[in-house]
Amino acid sequence: MNQSVLSKIFMLAFYFLVGVVIGYIIYTHTLKPQVITVVKTKTLVKKQLIYKKQKLINSIMLAKWIYHNSFRCSFRQAKEYAGIILKEPYPLLIASIIQRESSFDSTATNRVGRTLVIGLMQIYCTKDHIRQLKKAGIINNIRDLYDPEVNIRAGAFILADIIKINNGNLVKSLEMYCGGSRRYSSRVLETLGQLTLDVK
Repeated sequence: MNQSVLSKIFMLAFYFLVGVVIGYIIYTHTLKPQVITVVKTKTLVKKQLIYKKQKLINSIMLAKWIYHNSFRCSFRQAKEYAGIILKEPYPLLIASIIQRESSFDSTATNRVGRTLVIGLMQIYCTKDHIRQLKKAGIINNIRDLYDPEVNIRAGAFILADIIKINNGNLVKSLEMYCGGSRRYSSRVLETLGQLTLDVK
């Protein structure tokens, strides 16, 4: 076998190995985490319900976490927020969403296109959401969403409905909550995983 043939074989083998390495990197950093997350998120949902029922979530630890992960939240406010959040079915998920959405700033206001987005949980003020929240007796008008307790109740109500629709799949639920961003859902779940360890 002459040298040029050996050289071509060597180059083909080299490119093949490079392709395998690149494929592995892509898999471990994108596809694999998503597959694992879909399986684990249902467990995280169930764990939160168990933690809440058995009162295993430490409210002071949650308040400290809020204080250290907020934009400009006093410890007194952090304790108030923790107390409100712990009344809801998925407290740690809600805290994780608030940290990503507003850094616990109750005055946070944004616009996505022509839609107003308000408060701690950045509630999308779509006609459908406002109608549902009024029907549930959570708000009387949009301005009510600037109240931290009302905003958290509204966000928890919307989130619970979305989780039910998606059969407990938090990846899909978070994508639906924020309007379709998988990157957002990954960040919230990363925060949720750490928070679950911090407050028990």
